[in-house]
Amino acid sequence: MIQTRKGRDKFLMGVFQLAVVLFAICLTRLVPYADIQDLSVISLLVLHFLSYYVSNAYRDFLSRGYLQELLAIVRYSLVLVALVSVSSFILKDNFIVSRRGLLFFTGINGLALYAFNRVMQAYYKNKRLTQGSAKQIYAITVMAYLDRVLANFSDTSNDYLDDHLSAVTILDAIGPVVLPGLVVVAVEDMMSYATHAVVDEVFINLPSDTYPVSDYIAQFEVMGVDVSLNINALEYQSFGAKRIRQLSHYNVVTFSSTFYKGSHIVAKRILDICGALCGLAICGFFGLFLAPLIKLDGGPVIFKQKRVGKNGRVFDFYKFRSMRVGAEKEKEALLNQNTVSGLMFKVDNDPRVTAIGRFIRRTSLDELPQFWNVLKGDMSLVGTRPPTVDEYEQYSPMQKRRLSFKPGITGLWQVSGRSNIKDFDEIVAMDVAYIDTWTIWSDVKVLVRTLKVVLLGSGAK
Repeated sequence: MIQTRKGRDKFLMGVFQLAVVLFAICLTRLVPYADIQDLSVISLLVLHFLSYYVSNAYRDFLSRGYLQELLAIVRYSLVLVALVSVSSFILKDNFIVSRRGLLFFTGINGLALYAFNRVMQAYYKNKRLTQGSAKQIYAITVMAYLDRVLANFSDTSNDYLDDHLSAVTILDAIGPVVLPGLVVVAVEDMMSYATHAVVDEVFINLPSDTYPVSDYIAQFEVMGVDVSLNINALEYQSFGAKRIRQLSHYNVVTFSSTFYKGSHIVAKRILDICGALCGLAICGFFGLFLAPLIKLDGGPVIFKQKRVGKNGRVFDFYKFRSMRVGAEKEKEALLNQNTVSGLMFKVDNDPRVTAIGRFIRRTSLDELPQFWNVLKGDMSLVGTRPPTVDEYEQYSPMQKRRLSFKPGITGLWQVSGRSNIKDFDEIVAMDVAYIDTWTIWSDVKVLVRTLKVVLLGSGAK
């Protein structure tokens, strides 16, 4: 999934700061004679956003030190004061803020934003060190370029601190190479590693006149992995779409099967958060009644299992337990009854399912705890179903493409009569079609169809 990431991050930071500005407004209104009217609150929030862009407050956000951050806040505050003064003069009675109120608001808002920005900078820097959440980059290069690649990705002044170099293949290496903190992948293992490890993006930095760069790009495009090429080799055609962007200190051209609109990606996350909060409230309500029934056999209420998410990330997957305790150990004995051909396991009238389990499966109530996965960001409301670890380990490069998108509670397979689909390759084809044509409206349509399926009780067993 490729977007104009810097523009998206800049917009999101401005949105997050709205909560800080609103907090500063509320504190200022407690000051006697501040005279910030209700209508003026909306105007101040709009002017914050305008000042944020005019003052370029996001520039070098992740690499700013204490003094640089202070100077950025001062610059933003001066622009905000100027815009408030002009707006108050033009709008007159429709926008009233006293000079006392403006003075206190500017000071409180500046201090609050300074503290918020420092916390966010620390959070994003720490995120890069947390490999599970950082963006995992797999580099393919040669010995002559290796030192520069390592230096650029380790540079703490890099604005994209969540770009984490996790693995490298050196095409002209003679003998074994050891690089502390990195996986060194042999040339013959490149595709296998990219298929079964967490790889968000492949970065190719090669002399174009010596190596078949286009062949490498084509192979990784099959599995839905974004490929970024250092701009030194563009003299060939590619079937994927291309976009020029920055990766670490490199200007690269990125090849992807699909480029999604940043606004749709932001809308998807907002939809996920709102839906997850509502879903968790519903989960809590039904949990009061279901928990005692599920625990009748002495087992836990919540079933936790390792599943594989976007680009191979492993996470804890939650459901209301619908099978008897120890059901996972009995799976081997039921493999000959699998009704799905390929890398998915499904048994009709599964003998491991408990009495209450059949009810919660038929009504899809067993899925409710997954809203916690959605809120955490492991999953989305709509996406592809996350495979188990043993299924994922057998994936081919083409099958991994279904994991180039965040997994979902529901998706095309679930609303298309999942009990009647018996071929895993057909499921993969549906997932790929969803990924290739995705917009936020695709999710809305699937959610509407999901409500229909759940209410009618169709498609689940």
